[in-house]
Amino acid sequence: MLTTLVLATQERARDIGIFAAIGWSTGRIMQSIVIEGMLICAIGCGVGVLLSILAAYGFPRIPTIGNLISFKPSAGLIVPVIGAAVMLCILGALLPAWRAVRMLPAEALRRM
Repeated sequence: MLTTLVLATQERARDIGIFAAIGWSTGRIMQSIVIEGMLICAIGCGVGVLLSILAAYGFPRIPTIGNLISFKPSAGLIVPVIGAAVMLCILGALLPAWRAVRMLPAEALRRM
């Protein structure tokens, strides 16, 4: 997720420069990037939980794998993992947000 946000921030450097030039505060720019990170986190967590549930019920049906791997998803396993993922997403979104607000508007507009 960190790589995705860093690349998205670099690709949108010109947009961020425009936002800064028209008067967006650093807090507002950081907030928009962190919100984007949280949306990516929510989608990733949702897809990850769905795939893990499908894998938990699909693996036992495969003859060679079913004997080796078995697990049952439960709220006691899923909730702490989602909580840790959200915390890492917040921390991971703050780095590109911090880098974006440190750019000067003129420097950001020159980047392509």
